[in-house]
Amino acid sequence: MIRKLGNFFREIKFAVQRARRGFCDRDVWEINTWFLTILPKMLLELEKHHTGYPFSIKDAWFEAHREAFADAVREYEASYREEMSWQEFFHFRYADTDDREEQYDQLWCDTLRRMAFLFSEAAKNEITTDEDKRAYYESCQAEGLGLFAKHFGDLWD
Repeated sequence: MIRKLGNFFREIKFAVQRARRGFCDRDVWEINTWFLTILPKMLLELEKHHTGYPFSIKDAWFEAHREAFADAVREYEASYREEMSWQEFFHFRYADTDDREEQYDQLWCDTLRRMAFLFSEAAKNEITTDEDKRAYYESCQAEGLGLFAKHFGDLWD
């Protein structure tokens, strides 16, 4: 009973710390656990409620679909390479359509969900001693952090 009472007061202390400074002592003791627990939830919340997508998503879409625009690539290479980037040329030559806007938005949602998934998977690393699973979780962590670093400046709404 006394232990439960002690835990209750400790939880109150942590709640007050979070209200005052945005984090508590427990969060500091295990920053990695806090990060891998909170960040996926935040990313999924952003995915559900975002109102746009970063410009970098358009660039990623263009690069993924570059082969479909082979004639435009040749025109760019022959005439516009010195004047503007491929993305600028593409935006100039091919105005965005509603369908393409939906594709950009879907790519951004997929990217946010991928990051959330990878961090959720990486969080499981702490509860296994299986080397194959550990390697998988560590690869999820590395890929997730790579995506996080790549899109760090885009995680806003």
